[in-house]
Amino acid sequence: MASSVTTLYDFATELLAEAVTALDTTAARAPASQFVSYALPSLDCPEQLTVDVRSLGHDANRPTSPGMSRGHLTQYGHVTNLAMFVVTITRCVPVVDGLSGALPPSSEIQAAAGVILEDGWAFWNHVSGIIKAGTLWGGRCTTIYRDPGVPVQGQGGSAGWAFPMRPVIDGYRP
Repeated sequence: MASSVTTLYDFATELLAEAVTALDTTAARAPASQFVSYALPSLDCPEQLTVDVRSLGHDANRPTSPGMSRGHLTQYGHVTNLAMFVVTITRCVPVVDGLSGALPPSSEIQAAAGVILEDGWAFWNHVSGIIKAGTLWGGRCTTIYRDPGVPVQGQGGSAGWAFPMRPVIDGYRP
């Protein structure tokens, strides 16, 4: 199915809605601050859920294409468009006391870890299910590369997850 000038934004908003659905199954529920960002979001408290497009690129779609085929599109055939969407989930976490330098109590660190790990597992499993069902992005993407979710240690007492996903998206002519 062909894309349009709004496809990246449309896909980002749909992915954000799916992330909310996933996180609403957790004890902490989805953060109140939820938005599509134009770039890497600022990471700070309050807690937030964001989706951004981190990169646009392409990949050769034939396994026999030489590794350098990306630079020789007319010689080695068709390439596919890849957009890297990153879902970032952050929660407020305990920090070192700025005046005394005292570490936060381990019980507070462990409680924050419980919330963050629950977020990651809920999102991972929900997205796995909708990809398998073919319903993510209206079934328009038959190939979706899922990179591992990675922990995020943000600024200002926040931490969480970043989940990169790279769907193959048809191009369009402006």
